[in-house]
Amino acid sequence: LGIRNHTSVNTVASVGTPSDYTTYSSAVEKIVTANYTGEISALAWIGHPRDMAKLDILEDSTGQPLNPTPWTAALRKFSTTSLPSTEGGGSNESVAIIGSFPELVLGLRTSGVVIRVLDAGTALDSAGVTHNAASELKRLVIAYLRADTALLRPKFFTVLTGITTT
Repeated sequence: LGIRNHTSVNTVASVGTPSDYTTYSSAVEKIVTANYTGEISALAWIGHPRDMAKLDILEDSTGQPLNPTPWTAALRKFSTTSLPSTEGGGSNESVAIIGSFPELVLGLRTSGVVIRVLDAGTALDSAGVTHNAASELKRLVIAYLRADTALLRPKFFTVLTGITTT
């Protein structure tokens, strides 16, 4: 299921365009309310770069950079384009996750990793270019594995949805 689709994680829905850090503080509050006893600085905030940039340029009423709340200032921040930014009715919504990532475990089936190297065949890359292993003196690698995630304490995570920047 991953973090986002786990039914027991905290959620903050329909965030909209942030004008301050209160929504993110509310996400931390949900984790603390679930009896999280660690330091807030041990929690991580993962967001789309677009959203992190929007928060970075917020200003107060005097035009000065808006300071984050103490809780949001303490969070470790990571950005990734692996989080979607094209969801929702307007195709402009993204998600963020705040949580205690040591509570996330990754399980791999050790006998399930398969790697094959092919001397012949064709493959289409992400740019739409077809590569021919034999004629281009390349080798194609096929790899797959069986893996899954589990949350030891789902309430130590909050998923924020419906984040926009316009």
